[in-house]
Amino acid sequence: MLEGVRAGEKGLYLEFFVGNAALYRKARDFGMDLKTAHEAGMVELLTMPSFELEPDQVMQQVRRVFEGQGITRLMVDGFIELELACHSTNRSHNSAGAFELYLKQQNVTVVYTHSISKIVGNGLYK
Repeated sequence: MLEGVRAGEKGLYLEFFVGNAALYRKARDFGMDLKTAHEAGMVELLTMPSFELEPDQVMQQVRRVFEGQGITRLMVDGFIELELACHSTNRSHNSAGAFELYLKQQNVTVVYTHSISKIVGNGLYK
């Protein structure tokens, strides 16, 4: 995300957990100045609490932020939360596929983080 900022590209950081202040600290701990990029208007921050997540609302919010802003990079921190919301609302993975298609049409580079319960073993590739 911040490499894009250095190249003059705008980004969106979508997350489901911590909020801006904690996110600034987390980025700073890794040597990144996300706060300055946000204050300069180069990175939009969008926090959607996971306990009230609805897949269509996520897509609508992302589209609203993207419209007219020239955003070319997206970080989705905690993609599993969006997947769980699809399951809990009886939505298929088509929601995630539609999300991905929209981003491709917008020529957006995307990085997803995804939590997994283990790093080796047969159950990893279900």
